[in-house]
Amino acid sequence: MARAVVITIAILLGAACRAAEPDSAVGPAAGYLAAKAEWERKLALIHAGLARPSAHRILKMMGKERRGQWLDRSEERRPHDLYWLDKEGSWRLHVTYTIDGAVESCEVFRPDFHDLRDRIPEGLYPYLKLIHESPGFRGASFNPVKLIRAVNGLHPIGKDAALKAMSAYLRLSHDPTFSYKYDLGGQRIFLVLRLLFVRKDGDPVMPPVRIGAMWPVRDKEHHDEWPLYPLAVVDDVPFLVASWVGLAGVAQSPAAHIEYAKLDCVLRDGPLVPRGSPMAAAEQLVSSARWKRMCPHAEEAEPVLHQACTAIRHLIEPRQSPEASIFEWNEEFGAARELDVVWDAKMQVFKMSRPPQ
Repeated sequence: MARAVVITIAILLGAACRAAEPDSAVGPAAGYLAAKAEWERKLALIHAGLARPSAHRILKMMGKERRGQWLDRSEERRPHDLYWLDKEGSWRLHVTYTIDGAVESCEVFRPDFHDLRDRIPEGLYPYLKLIHESPGFRGASFNPVKLIRAVNGLHPIGKDAALKAMSAYLRLSHDPTFSYKYDLGGQRIFLVLRLLFVRKDGDPVMPPVRIGAMWPVRDKEHHDEWPLYPLAVVDDVPFLVASWVGLAGVAQSPAAHIEYAKLDCVLRDGPLVPRGSPMAAAEQLVSSARWKRMCPHAEEAEPVLHQACTAIRHLIEPRQSPEASIFEWNEEFGAARELDVVWDAKMQVFKMSRPPQ
């Protein structure tokens, strides 16, 4: 069993770090290299047979957050831990324990959806990848462009093939080991499906997503003002207007919405084609009467403005660190508002309407 232990923690980390390290160890680079060396030294202390509390203490000393979970493996249940080793989640540490609480194996890896290609039905890989890259219910980091790409990428293959891709992604996400390690979230399907399909009867209100409490809460009296809740679409730019905040009981499976789309929906008439800039769309949304009824406080508009900035992040120079609170993005939004931005349907990205002078 010891041979199954991923063995090469120090080697893998060393190779990864060397690939990204500056050539010179002068100034800030010296501190960077020293921190990486200390990181590797501490991880090397985790080995097969180490008691689980001891492994936790090592990672805690490194300031790493743990996601613990029990995963089924045949007739056995093995506790697993997953740690994000850097702020972007590019490198992760996956630790498996024996039933009595000792380390069974450790693996440092960089998750890549391509690793799962052999588990995906032939011809569906690019469409599952689009679903996987869509933003789901991550309000603070929701990127409208990624949702647009998923919807527009699935639209040309037709209703049956699109639903087949969604079902295949959902099955893949049900494998607990891979779901856990590669962040496969079947809940991404809810939002893609809400924009890709419309009801046959012409009613714009899609069935509610029942995965727990969301905030802000849609006003029952004005239910029809938010037909795609928790999404709102302005000029073909989607925004997540409410985020998942808690769950009591069992969350609804996306399979129910896939079946609903199969029986009662058709594909939207055409792809999403944003008209104008995401900043203008965001401002139109948060200044509307329906928004003010649901969100009377000015600060509640910040997540939507943040999403508009995220959609053109590649066009503006960041004025805040990636970890900055969304309430610190006002300056950046002001700069983004001044840009003359249009949608490039071929590249599926926002771009400047004219090259900078």
